[in-house]
Parts: sequence; structure tokens; C-alpha cells
Amino acid sequence: MDTNSEINKAGDRSLEGVSSLIKDKSADLHGAIDKASDLTRPAVERAVNGAHAGVDQVSTALSDATATLAERTRELTAAYQRYAETGRRYVRTSPVLSISVALAAGYLFSKLFSSRDR
Repeated sequence: MDTNSEINKAGDRSLEGVSSLIKDKSADLHGAIDKASDLTRPAVERAVNGAHAGVDQVSTALSDATATLAERTRELTAAYQRYAETGRRYVRTSPVLSISVALAAGYLFSKLFSSRDR
């Protein structure tokens, strides 16, 4: 036999052994990855479920706050309109008294907020 052919055959056997070893180790690594995935899946699912629940709670709270704010805005607008109409009616029925009250209030405010240096 030729020395080169023996070397080639030995090299081929070595390559087959290395190839077989690589396949075996690759299968082992895939198994380890699958095992790690199986072990972490419950924790990831709990975290995802908790995150979804938290988002739902925040969304519900914001929706409730928005509804409450809208209701309060309607109430304040209605109260403002009632007071404005009451004021208009008062001025229409008692214009002289209304002007006198406005002048007195203006005078009091000017005394309260004017500087005392003068």
C-alpha cells in the first residue's frame, strides 16, 4: 500500500470521527437549549401575564380617571353657566345696586393690594 493512501484513509477516518463528534455535541447543545427553554418558560409566562395584568390595571384606572374628569368638567361648566345667568339676572333687575357693589369691591381691592409706601 501506498503511504499517501494510508495517510488519506487515516485522515478520512479522522474527519469522519470529528464530523461525528460535532454532530453529537450539536445534538447535546440543542438538548441543553431545549431544557433551558423548558425551565425558563414558566417564569417568562408569569412575567408576561403579570405585565399584561399591570397594563390592564393602568388602562382601567386611566379610563376611570378620564370619565371622572369629564363628569367634573360637565358639572363645573353647568355651575358656571348657572352662576353667570344668576349674575346677569341680578344686574338686569338691579343695575344701580350692581354698579355700587362693583365700585365698592374695586375700592376695597385697590386698598388691599396697593403699596403702603405712599
